[in-house]
Amino acid sequence: MADKKQGGLGDELFGTSLGELRNATGPVKGEFVPPPDISGTDEIAEALPEQEEFWRAPVRFGSIPVEKEPLGWDRRRGFRKWYPQVMLPTQVVERVSFGHPELEPNRLFWGDNLHVMRQLPSESIDLIYIDPPFFSGKQYNVIFGDQNELCSFSDIWEGGLPGYIIWLNARLYEMKRLLKKTGSIYVHCDWHAGHYVKQEMDKIFGYDKFRNEIVWSYKSGGVSKEYFARKHDTLLLYSKTSTYCFNQQKERTYKYHGIGKSSLQEYFKDENGDEYCLVAQTERSCQ
Repeated sequence: MADKKQGGLGDELFGTSLGELRNATGPVKGEFVPPPDISGTDEIAEALPEQEEFWRAPVRFGSIPVEKEPLGWDRRRGFRKWYPQVMLPTQVVERVSFGHPELEPNRLFWGDNLHVMRQLPSESIDLIYIDPPFFSGKQYNVIFGDQNELCSFSDIWEGGLPGYIIWLNARLYEMKRLLKKTGSIYVHCDWHAGHYVKQEMDKIFGYDKFRNEIVWSYKSGGVSKEYFARKHDTLLLYSKTSTYCFNQQKERTYKYHGIGKSSLQEYFKDENGDEYCLVAQTERSCQ
């Protein structure tokens, strides 16, 4: 049994329901974190949002089957039916720190992200950004690390699109559990499967928790004689609840060729007297 005695101010419960006290500075390099004590109980009834009215077909259309649950969801076992719980320890590779020196160092885990997430405590993360495979159907070779190691990455999925969506849904479901009530998630995708991903996220997070579709347009890439150039990615932004945290984006103002301030912008000054305005989402409008 784990020793659950009260620890000092530097102690915390780290990533497990067993109650082991860990030092708040985190595990050291190479230390193993025990998995949580997860039983084989069924998924809770509130795991998915109640959206019966949204997915119900109009009466005049008759009995039209509409799948209101995410692809791969089992009403008793959730996604654990296809991706069982793996009760293995997850090795903590190291803690990394960057940016402001007063920031808390980050924990870097090595392992399958689904199994890592399943051993982390619920409602413990403020913001999630993921850049998963895009379902491109291609094999990629990339140069990685200081030794210029050639690594291969396959974006080809057994079972085609359904196999890809179920793989992603199992992970999105865990991410929703990990988000705090004030948290939000950004999912980076492109034209290959972005519209399918949004439909699944509507079912996992709730259609009313969809906040933004952010279009990242870029100039790289070629042109085609058969279709318009594909020169943008999409970021889907969802929140955990309706009381989510959103920080307005600001940028420093600039004077450009004598053009004065815009009457359509709201301006701010920081403690140093530097002036900022809110960032326009379509262009740089601060003059």
